[in-house]
Amino acid sequence: MVLTTWPLLNFAVCEPISMGIATAGVGALGAYGQYQSQQDAARAANQGRINNYKYQLQVRENNWMRAKSDWENDKINYEETVADNSFAAQEGYARAQRQLNEQFKAAAFSEQGDMIKLLESQGQMAASGRAGKSAQRLDDSMVAAWGRNNATKAASLASSKEGYQQQVEDIWRQQRDANESAFDEVAFAPQPDMAPQKPMMEKGPSKLGLVTGIAQAGMGGFLSLIHISEPTRLRRISYA
Repeated sequence: MVLTTWPLLNFAVCEPISMGIATAGVGALGAYGQYQSQQDAARAANQGRINNYKYQLQVRENNWMRAKSDWENDKINYEETVADNSFAAQEGYARAQRQLNEQFKAAAFSEQGDMIKLLESQGQMAASGRAGKSAQRLDDSMVAAWGRNNATKAASLASSKEGYQQQVEDIWRQQRDANESAFDEVAFAPQPDMAPQKPMMEKGPSKLGLVTGIAQAGMGGFLSLIHISEPTRLRRISYA
């Protein structure tokens, strides 16, 4: 009697193939998941850089608008300051001129009073009947005193006039310095800040890497098939 036994293909052959396919599928899904994760991370990083770049641009624009507004206000303040300085200088000139005029007016009244006194003294001397050299010396003495008094007053007026000129120069110098100080605030127009550097974008994973990962997964499944499966052969058992 001869008994022939055929191999069970469903267990001996199909099971290693299924395991190889499963290994390849898991590897391919892992490669795709890794690719997708890297792509999402690169996209999120790039979006963050873009948002930060836009924020820096907005801050720069706000600073620029604020600087221009402040400069315009400073120019208005400068014009008002110059006008105030001019008004104060004019008041100073007028006050100095009034003081000088008062001094000249007082000197004129004083000189007029001294002249009246001199004439009265000469009239009294003539009325007294005094004559001769003594009377002449007295008259010359009164005239000389009157002249010295006038000379003193003239010198005082000259000094007052010099003081007036000095006061006018001081007022002008103060006005000039105040205007220059105010101009320093608006001498240079504001400039915008340096623009932020454009962000460097991440390229993210390449599709070639994805294809390579899937190919490696397929190769891994194939290699697992080779290592797991055993040689299948037909075995014939003969009994005599």
